[in-house]
Amino acid sequence: PLDDRATFDLMCAGGTAGVFQLETRGITELVKRVKPDKVEDITAVIALFRPGPLGSKMDDEFVAVKHGQKKASYALPELRPILQDTYGTILYQEQIMLIAQNLAGFTLGSADLLRRAMGKKDPAALAAQRAPFLDGMLARGFDPKKSEELFEKMAFFAEYGFNKSHSAAYAYVTYRMAYLKTHYPTDFLCAVLTAEKGDRNKVMRFIKEARDMGIPVLPPDVNHSVADFTVQDAVGTDGRRQGAIRFGLAAVKGIGESAVEAIVAARREKPFLDVPDFLARIDLRRINKRVIEALIHCGAMDRFGHTRAALATHLDMLIAAANTRRAELESGQMGLFDLEPKAAPTVALPDVPEWPDAERLAREYEAIGYYLSGHPLDRFAEELRASAVDDIAELAHKPAGQRVRIACVIVEKQDKATKANTGRIAILTAEDTTGQVQCFVNQKAYPQWAAVADLNEPLLIHAQVQFEGDDDTLRLGVNGIERLDAARRSLAKVLVLRMDVGRVDLQAARRVLDLLLARPGHSPIEFRMRLPGVGTMELRASGDRGVEADRALIGELAAILGEDAVLLE
Repeated sequence: PLDDRATFDLMCAGGTAGVFQLETRGITELVKRVKPDKVEDITAVIALFRPGPLGSKMDDEFVAVKHGQKKASYALPELRPILQDTYGTILYQEQIMLIAQNLAGFTLGSADLLRRAMGKKDPAALAAQRAPFLDGMLARGFDPKKSEELFEKMAFFAEYGFNKSHSAAYAYVTYRMAYLKTHYPTDFLCAVLTAEKGDRNKVMRFIKEARDMGIPVLPPDVNHSVADFTVQDAVGTDGRRQGAIRFGLAAVKGIGESAVEAIVAARREKPFLDVPDFLARIDLRRINKRVIEALIHCGAMDRFGHTRAALATHLDMLIAAANTRRAELESGQMGLFDLEPKAAPTVALPDVPEWPDAERLAREYEAIGYYLSGHPLDRFAEELRASAVDDIAELAHKPAGQRVRIACVIVEKQDKATKANTGRIAILTAEDTTGQVQCFVNQKAYPQWAAVADLNEPLLIHAQVQFEGDDDTLRLGVNGIERLDAARRSLAKVLVLRMDVGRVDLQAARRVLDLLLARPGHSPIEFRMRLPGVGTMELRASGDRGVEADRALIGELAAILGEDAVLLE
């Protein structure tokens, strides 16, 4: 259906990642302003989002009329049927042709010549079309002055006019993709991830999109994964079954197409029972020890119930046991009364505690190039949500020279001497949960980098946006670097509580105080007390008194004081 309310709601809310034509931040914001409720509105958005219409404020006019903030203006009543879909704005080249045909009596061929002359701003061609247009309108009884004004208006808008047939075709594809994302989000995002698997930043963006929509993104699994991303059932955090996206085996570093085929072929008759069974049944000529280690590190064998540390530590023992089992199978060794080959012998694997989170994630990243079971920034998630740091995915939309702050981990680093050998610089690849960006550390900032370079901890980078080369590649020029853990207080926004002294009773004030004392953290607290007849007095809690200003606390405080009384600034 072309009138699905849920699909339009998704677009109006800005959920357009992965949707054809609506992926950039700029057009997403335009969609949120327009609030489309029919496919014709999507057609108009696609036509509006170009330098000409945006530069001439056609988008503002369109939005104002659509939402009743301004009345549509039609110079002549006969223009209404032609322009009503675009709220009185001449937006499409076909509208120029229809005006010429319906109001001035042009044939479609002549109307097309007029469209071309107006679009190219060719003075001679325009002059040649002006008289026939004005004469045609006069012959149909239109006022000469209004006809002249209409011609000038057409000539102005024709410079920015877009081909409606082109825009409409795009709009139908856009709508259908938005419909699929709305009603089949897991399958949709799985398909997008497969299509974009060669673009690391896009893969990261859509992994985050999936998780933000409550869709689990699972690591590779030797019993379930094929080469690319797939959809499979999983058990959600609420215990109910839901769709999940499973990483493909081809994402594992060092594994080739032949190795993936070998794993899929080996489990075709039945799934692998445990690690020895897996190792005994795969073709070790196509899957070497390095690939098996990568499968362990990325979580592809987590299903067998051992820690990754245990499997990695005792891998040689497991391979030896599997080789013995394989030799028995290949020799056809069976007991006199055995009707089937013996089951694989159980290998008693000694318990080994799992690696610390930082090491487990580092090995996972090395094996597959992504953090899947967690992220080094996860322990800062609530604070980052409430702080003024920038997502790496949004940096490309910021102007050159703008100062930004990113919370990140460094996944690649290169230190070197300057050309004049007067000092050292560094080129870093920084990553957060939304993407990666290259950072240039100059001589002045290098000592700050040197102080944290070997810590392998999340960092806070202060930088300026830069665009390099003919293709305007995004890069950050680093001004300062510090450990994120040490920068927590400077990151935190201030929790502001607005209270009317004459209305807040003692019991409510006590509940507020109890909540604040129970949630120590890094966000400073500021009370804005309104005193009747006096004004507003601002009180800041002492420097060592802060709170963990997460959504839960804000919600509890708002329930006591009111939604408008609790702010993060």
